[in-house]
Amino acid sequence: MALVTPESVEEAARSLRESGERVSVRGIRLYLGGGSPNQILTILRSLNDNASSNSDPEPEVPKAVLASIQKAMREAGEDASREAQAKIKDLEGTQGELSKEIQELQATVLKRDNRISDLLAELAGREKDLAKLESRVEHLLASKADAINRLDAERAEERKRADKLAAQLAEEQRNRAVAETKAEAARDRADEADLRLSSVSFQLEGAFREMDKLRSQLEAKE
Repeated sequence: MALVTPESVEEAARSLRESGERVSVRGIRLYLGGGSPNQILTILRSLNDNASSNSDPEPEVPKAVLASIQKAMREAGEDASREAQAKIKDLEGTQGELSKEIQELQATVLKRDNRISDLLAELAGREKDLAKLESRVEHLLASKADAINRLDAERAEERKRADKLAAQLAEEQRNRAVAETKAEAARDRADEADLRLSSVSFQLEGAFREMDKLRSQLEAKE
């Protein structure tokens, strides 16, 4: 936006006079590239009043000039009014767009809030399921510990029974070895008895032969 100051307005008015153009609010505004018409008019009046007080009295301004100034003021007011209306229209359009964007943002926020609520509900459900799973795991771990304890007890009992059976087997094996030793000794004694019996039988046979020989000799003497 153009900077409207007494210096800039005075410079613009001097440039317009030097170029042979009429000094008006519209001309100054065009020269400055913008600015408030009311502010330019106020500064221009102040400059004119200062110029009047510092110079000799001038003749009365002609009605045509006054009419031209009034026309310029009306035109400046109309330009300002049209510009203001255009800005208002732009603002209204911007406001409508902003309202639409706000509504869209509100709808988006609502959707996000609903999504967050759904996620929180889902999270709560998952936490509940997780608590159930943790309870189930604790129960399974306790059952596993009980099963391990029972298995250890059964293993210990089986180990005791195995040790007992091993001891019984060892005892039976010792008894069997003793029995086999005794049986072997009995067989040895039986073999020895058989040998003695064979010897006795042989001796008896010899005795019987001697008796038969003597009997034969006796019978021959008779």
